[in-house]
Amino acid sequence: VVLVLIGILGYFVASYTRTVVVEYSQSGLSAQKQLYVAAVNEYFTKHPLEHFGFMLNRKQFSEELAVAHPELKSIDVDRSWYGGARAFVFGFRKPILRWDSGGKTFYVDGQGVAFDYDYFGGQYVKVSDQSGISPTDNGGEIASNRLIAFLGKMVGAVDAGDKGKVTDIIIPASTREIDLKLEGRGY
Repeated sequence: VVLVLIGILGYFVASYTRTVVVEYSQSGLSAQKQLYVAAVNEYFTKHPLEHFGFMLNRKQFSEELAVAHPELKSIDVDRSWYGGARAFVFGFRKPILRWDSGGKTFYVDGQGVAFDYDYFGGQYVKVSDQSGISPTDNGGEIASNRLIAFLGKMVGAVDAGDKGKVTDIIIPASTREIDLKLEGRGY
């Protein structure tokens, strides 16, 4: 009985996550590791029993981190066979368009998800907002989530449809209109 209890306690000690290790699924990114280590530690502060490797609720963990950091596309947990020595592997969304408004920059991926951080550093479709609506007029929002999601999905679909590559999006000072500029076309 004593040996069984020692074995069980040893398993608990071995599966306990003491330090958070963050890795990235995409190579060559210069992401802010401390930001994500702090997010994982904050999650463990709210859910202390999940420090044990076998107790981690992966779905809840992924959902809470994705809400706090929408730039995360995938969150995997690599762990050893006994449940301890975990590494959290984050995959990031690759933006396809960029929207500058109110002194802030927003990025949107092909699924229409908007986020603040770009770790890929590429040339993106630029949204030119000529509507005259200021983010301060709209409670700090640049546009509705539906419009941002629509723009991301639309650019992703047009680029994937072999009809041309979108270079600019113009939102004119009229209602219900979005103009796309395609590469190599003057109209």
